[in-house]
Amino acid sequence: MEASTLIKDGDILYNNGTDSLSDIDSVVFAPNGERLGLGPVSVHETGKANVPSTVLHCCYSVEADGSAHHLIHESSNAATEVNIAWSANGKRMVVAEIGPPKPVLYVYNYDGSGKKLTPLPDQNETDP
Repeated sequence: MEASTLIKDGDILYNNGTDSLSDIDSVVFAPNGERLGLGPVSVHETGKANVPSTVLHCCYSVEADGSAHHLIHESSNAATEVNIAWSANGKRMVVAEIGPPKPVLYVYNYDGSGKKLTPLPDQNETDP
């Protein structure tokens, strides 16, 4: 997943071959203070002729001093709620995708590598 990002005037311009404008829903600082998580970032892709605008939910890890940023997670399901949290040592980011077809928990290293997927029980399922 190759992407470049530019933060300008409080907005993130996300470039995956088109110009896109984003809104940051939350900022979560890692407990060690070394980095922060942005997410979910709602990316509204534009600039494609005859194609309706799409919404992507993206999560980023950004060094506290602004020296580096990493695209951690990207979801194209607009019906999905996305939440982020950090591990206690600030080296991993947890991304929870709550939505159809089932809720899913992803664990990433702070740079987006080491993705692990953990399905969560459906909210409609009951314990025996």
